[in-house]
Amino acid sequence: KKDVTTIFNKHDGKTRKHEARGMRNALSHEPTAKDLAELATRKQDYINAMHHFINAITDKA
Repeated sequence: KKDVTTIFNKHDGKTRKHEARGMRNALSHEPTAKDLAELATRKQDYINAMHHFINAITDKA
C-alpha cells in the first residue's frame, strides 16, 4: 500500500511532498527550483516504489 501511495497519490500527508504523480504534474507544467530539488532528493524513493509495484504485479500474474 505504501508503494502505491508513493506512486499515485498527489501528496504525502501534511508535509505536501509530491508523490510521483504530483511530481510528474509539477514538472510537466511549471517546475520550480523547489520541485527539482525534491525530485533530486526523492528520486530513489520513486524508483524503489515503482520496482516493488511492478514486482508485485509480476509475481501475481
